[in-house]
Amino acid sequence: MTQKEEAENMEIRTLRAEDNPTIERIIRECLIEFGGNREGLAWEDDSLSALSAFYEGKDREYWVAIEEGRLLGGCGIAPFADSQEVCELQKMYLIAEARGTGAAGMLMRTALDFAAQHYRHCYLETLNTMKAAHRFYRKHGFRELDGPLEGTEHYACDAWYMRPLRQGRTARRVGEMGSSVFSQVFAWQEEAKRLGRDLINLSIGTPDQSPAIEIRQALSRAVLKEDAYSYPGTWGSPQFREQAAAWMKHRFGVEVDPAVQVLPLMGSQDGLAHLAQAICDPGDLAMVPDPGYPIYAGALKLAGVQAHLLPLRREHGFLPNLDDIPEEAWARARFMLVSFPGNPIGARADEAYLTKLIALARKWDVLLVHDLAYSELGFDDYRPMSVLQFPGASDIAVELHSCSKSFNMPGCRVGFLTGNTEAVAALRELKGHLDFGVFAPVQEAAVEAFRLAMAAPEGDRGVAPLYERRRDVFVEALAQEGWVVDQPAATMFLWVELPEPFRRGGRAGSASRFARELVLETGVAVIPGEAFGAEGEGYVRIALVREEEALREAARRIGRFIRGEQ
Repeated sequence: MTQKEEAENMEIRTLRAEDNPTIERIIRECLIEFGGNREGLAWEDDSLSALSAFYEGKDREYWVAIEEGRLLGGCGIAPFADSQEVCELQKMYLIAEARGTGAAGMLMRTALDFAAQHYRHCYLETLNTMKAAHRFYRKHGFRELDGPLEGTEHYACDAWYMRPLRQGRTARRVGEMGSSVFSQVFAWQEEAKRLGRDLINLSIGTPDQSPAIEIRQALSRAVLKEDAYSYPGTWGSPQFREQAAAWMKHRFGVEVDPAVQVLPLMGSQDGLAHLAQAICDPGDLAMVPDPGYPIYAGALKLAGVQAHLLPLRREHGFLPNLDDIPEEAWARARFMLVSFPGNPIGARADEAYLTKLIALARKWDVLLVHDLAYSELGFDDYRPMSVLQFPGASDIAVELHSCSKSFNMPGCRVGFLTGNTEAVAALRELKGHLDFGVFAPVQEAAVEAFRLAMAAPEGDRGVAPLYERRRDVFVEALAQEGWVVDQPAATMFLWVELPEPFRRGGRAGSASRFARELVLETGVAVIPGEAFGAEGEGYVRIALVREEEALREAARRIGRFIRGEQ
C-alpha cells in the first residue's frame, strides 16, 4: 500500500475528557516525531501529565491519528504562557508504526488549521538531537529561534521554533467567523479532479435553474434606463417595499407597513451578518442553533457577542428544545435566531411550537429573529409559516426573506427584513454607514418576482415541486443502494446520518473523513456536518442541486462506496 493510500485510511479524531487514558498513553508510550523515548526525558516525569481537560476550550484542542483501530500518535494546541497571540504546539507524538503513513503531516495540518483561527503565531520546542523532527518542522514553515520565548516552562528541549499563522493584518475575529471545512471540501474537489474523477457537486446550495424569463426581462429593461445608476438609498425604492409587503400579505396573511417595516437587503445573508452589530453591544448574548448556517455564529464573532448554542437533535425533531433553555440564557439574551425550515436541517415547526416560542420571547423580552430564506421550498402538505402570522408577533420578532432560493435569483443578492420597527430601523441605520442599498435594477427584478408569485394560479407552489421530485428520486435511489435516509420536509438539502460502518461511535472528524473519501473515490461532493457546528458531527449535508439523472448516478456511486466496491 502506498503512503497516499494509507493516509486515505486514516482518521484524525478530536479528543475529549473521557479520553484521558488515551492521551496518557500517547505521552508515555509514543515517540516524539521519529526521536527516541530514551530514559530520563521529560515525558517520563510523573508531573507532566497531559490530561485532556487541559485541551478543552475554544482556543485549545488535542487530536489523534487512528488507522484501522490503531493509535498512531497525536498532537495538541494550547495557549502559550497565557498569550492571546501565540499558541504552543504540544509536539508530535508518534509511535514507530506511524513512520511513512503520513500521520505526522495530517496531524500538523489539522493542528495548524485550528490554530490559525485563534492565534497569530505557533511556538514549539524540540531536542536538537532529533534531526528528523527539525527537518519536519522546517518543512512546515517553522523558523528556528535563537532562544525560547519568554514564559517557557520546559527545559528538556533546547531548540525553539516559531511559525506565523496569519500573515498581514487580518483580525482574529475574521479567522474565527466560520468553519474551515468548506475550504477543505473545495480542496478535496480539486484533488478529485486531478485524480480524474467526474465531479457531481452536491455540496453548495445554489439553484441550478434560471429565474423566470419575465424576471430576466424586467432586469434587462431596468439596466438600460439612464437614471438606474445613481445611489439607490438604504431604504430602497417605494415600489420594492410596497411589493414585498403585498407579497407578505398574499403569502402569509401578514400586514406590514412598507414605510417602516420593510428593509431591502443584499440577500438575507447581508441582514444575518449585520443585525447583531445593529442591535447588540460587545459582551451581549444571543441564542443561535447548532448545527446552523455558519453566518449565524460568525456574525456574533464580528459583533463581539457571546453565543448560547441551541442543540438541534433528532430526539426533539431537530428543533431547539425550549424546555432545556436555562433562565439565565433567556434573561441575558438580546435575540434568539431560529430558522424553520433551516439550513442545514429542513425541520418542520408547527403552530403549537411557534406559539410557545413567541410566548417565551415575549415573556423574556428577547427579539425573535426568524430566517425564512426557504419559505417557498416546503414539500408534501407543508407550507412554511411566518412567525409574523401570530398575533402581536411584530412587537418581538423580525423575519428575513430571500429571493435567492425562492425565485432562483442567488446572484442578484436581494432579499428583505421585515417585522419589529425598532430592529428594522437599527439595521437600516447601520447599513446607512456601510452601503447605499441594493442596485435599483435588481430591486425591479425582485418586484417582478413578487408580482409573478402573486399572479400564479391558486395552488401553484413555485420552485417547491422541482426539489420535492429530486428529494423523492434521490432518497429512493439511496435506499436501493442500502442507505436509508430521512426525507426532509422542506429546503434543497438532505441532512443524513452517516451509514453505520462510517459512524465511528459518533466521534469528531468521522463525517469529514467520509466526505473526503467519498469525493476522492467517487467524485460525489457533500458537506460534513461539523461545518455547521459540533452537533453536526456524524452527519453530512447533501444539496439537491443537480438534475434527477445526476442524482441517480450519485446514488449509484455512493452505494458502491458504502459497500467497498471499486
